[in-house]
Amino acid sequence: MTLPAVTAPWPGRTTRPRRGGAGEGALPVVGWLLALAVAVAFADASIVVLAAPELLAEYDSTVSAVSWVVTGYNVAIVLAAVPVLPLVRRRGWLALTALGLVVFLLASLGCATAGSLGSLTWLRVVQGAGAAFLLAGSLPLLARLAGSDKAGLAAWSAAAAVGSALGPAAGGLLTELFSWRAIFFVQAPLAAAAIVALPRAARAAPPSAPAVVPGPPGLAHAGETRPSRLVAAHVGLALVSAALVGALFLVILLMINGWGATPLTAAAVATVLPVGTLASRYVTAGRRPRTLALAGCVTVAGGLATLALVPDKGWATAAAALAVTGFGLGLAVPTLTEASIRLGPRLAFDGTVSVAARHAGLVLALAVVTPLLASSLTTRLDDAIMAGTEAGLSEPVPLGDKVSLARSLGEALGDTPTGELPDLDKVFDQVAPDGSLDTLEHTLSGIITTAVTGAFRNSLALCALFALLALIPASRIGPGRWSVPAPRGPTPHPARPARPARPARPARLGRATRAVAVILAPVLAIALTASTFRSGGRGTLSVPDPCTTQPAFALGGADGFVQQVALDTLDGAACELRTSRAALLLTLLPESGQPRLPLSNGELTPAIRQGLGHAVDRRDDDGDLPGWAATVLRLAIRVGPVGWLVDQLRAD
Repeated sequence: MTLPAVTAPWPGRTTRPRRGGAGEGALPVVGWLLALAVAVAFADASIVVLAAPELLAEYDSTVSAVSWVVTGYNVAIVLAAVPVLPLVRRRGWLALTALGLVVFLLASLGCATAGSLGSLTWLRVVQGAGAAFLLAGSLPLLARLAGSDKAGLAAWSAAAAVGSALGPAAGGLLTELFSWRAIFFVQAPLAAAAIVALPRAARAAPPSAPAVVPGPPGLAHAGETRPSRLVAAHVGLALVSAALVGALFLVILLMINGWGATPLTAAAVATVLPVGTLASRYVTAGRRPRTLALAGCVTVAGGLATLALVPDKGWATAAAALAVTGFGLGLAVPTLTEASIRLGPRLAFDGTVSVAARHAGLVLALAVVTPLLASSLTTRLDDAIMAGTEAGLSEPVPLGDKVSLARSLGEALGDTPTGELPDLDKVFDQVAPDGSLDTLEHTLSGIITTAVTGAFRNSLALCALFALLALIPASRIGPGRWSVPAPRGPTPHPARPARPARPARPARLGRATRAVAVILAPVLAIALTASTFRSGGRGTLSVPDPCTTQPAFALGGADGFVQQVALDTLDGAACELRTSRAALLLTLLPESGQPRLPLSNGELTPAIRQGLGHAVDRRDDDGDLPGWAATVLRLAIRVGPVGWLVDQLRAD
């Protein structure tokens, strides 16, 4: 039997007033269950991010393959939004929402029990299709349950904003306390609970058309929103969603892969994002939509720009920037969402387009940011290898320890799964359990942190640019609607007069206070960015100039003398070749597995001769060699088999 559309009451039934005395615009408990399912569907766009390391380890896969567990869900929502309208014309919004909840529920259970990464990815695609049906169909149902298009839209957009912000923190908490599978096990009962709201929505009367009241000249009335303003709102929403890739994805990856945080720690820091979003709800009442949207876009841009400038392991700065970003999210996203959706008959159609626009922004941003981040990581990690090699060369420890450490680090790099960093603690505990290399370990750890943190800067800056670009369409959404809902419901009985309406609750914050808070939000975001920029704390990956005299090697004895001669030789040769001594050493030792300089043996041989001569000259100048010994060594270097030595070193 076909379920009727919710655009009219069920056949054969008279419309009943809502029970419990709830006034128009008050969402019943079952309505909040449906709104919770909406929040979960929006949260799923990023809820698996903090589980990525566990997925990499369990399935022994690559970062790009695991990323499709996130991307596939968002792509499915965009694609599944296309057939929504033809489907709803045949089945109705109630049937569409029921189908979405059932598909979402079953796919969640499937994801929780997936046996391979491929099956998990495809089940996430199915889950995304169910989410698209749920998100599109739930908006008109929430309007029916609230008795008002405006109240239903407000509940739907608030659930969208809070759910999007809460996703990473919720996923990280469940992953740390249980496992990544718990993320999906928890979603299933929430989807099942939302099904309870469907019979109540079927019995509820459809909201009456809004009654238009006079407003200032030049403002569009309800139902008369200009198409250009709708398009602007959708574009603005897509751009802000693209910007949020920085807060929902990039920062989470930075904290885990770059700063070594556990999912629980990253989730704790990410919690400030939804807290900021919730806090913004106290200052939006009575503000013009255009003002809120513009202030929100600037605030989001400031928060993301701060994250792009965050110092190495700058936990406090990252938390403050996420809180600011969350506050801007609460200002901009609900405002742009409501501006992109017309009240009345077009409510559900515009809502579907809004869902597609939001997730299209996420998908497009991921498509742009992912290759940029991969390229930056490759470049920065190459720089980190050079800086780390230089640190190992300069550290005054015995040569035997250096050789043993180099071999252990090479093995650790080979055994480390793609997308993860080697466990330096394990390597150093194995090579030097007495702690004699703790200083070098600390140096190498700092180099890796600096490299990874720096690799995220361009991607986060691009996300901040998306938020700034959203200012253009946000300035075109119009100042707002001037309408009030028409009265609805049964006529009061003559012998029992209607109860007087309850007085409106006073706002928790005064009008002036709310206005100041909205204005100060972008100002404080910009101030935080400027303060972070001035404070510094961003490490650099640099290597010394081999053409300048370097400090004497701090280790004494024969071991120190041999290492000093080797360093002086590398300096002289590297200066001749216009490169660094770290890059030259890695080129001479192909077993290191690191990138080589494009130099032939014919180019390297005279440079090594020059370097050996430089080493003898420095030992002679410092008085470490008698004059006759220096003369003999220079002659030996000139006629000795240096070319044969280079051939042996570079032999694969």
